[in-house]
Amino acid sequence: MPSKSKKFRYIVFLYWFLLAYILAALIFWFIALNRQNRQMTKYEMEQLQPTDKNYQPALENIKSLEKRKTAQYLGEGVTFFLLIVAGAIFVFRAVRRELRISEQQQNFMIAITHELKTPISVAKLNLETMQKRKLDEHNSSA
Repeated sequence: MPSKSKKFRYIVFLYWFLLAYILAALIFWFIALNRQNRQMTKYEMEQLQPTDKNYQPALENIKSLEKRKTAQYLGEGVTFFLLIVAGAIFVFRAVRRELRISEQQQNFMIAITHELKTPISVAKLNLETMQKRKLDEHNSSA
């Protein structure tokens, strides 16, 4: 069975690995959404006819929409990133604090158990001695 220290290190490693995976997924989704936004902009620009009288305002509208979408994705990504990191730090600190408290409680119980065993052992030894060795009546009444 692995020691407590190895178990704790494994759990911490797993925790930070999963956090890194979540953040990598967040970055991946930002990149994918941004790429999709650029493709949609390109597709919409290809649909425009340069000879159309509303060509320039439509082109500006498409470019403006692309910029707004990019800013939206960036804002959402940063917000989620900060929330995930803050939550991860909060959870890590809470778990670490609980583990410390649990260790202190365990050490307290070990100390109390040890302190209680000593007088109980002495009393048990005295009782066993009294049961095995009977004192004669003459020495005990004097």
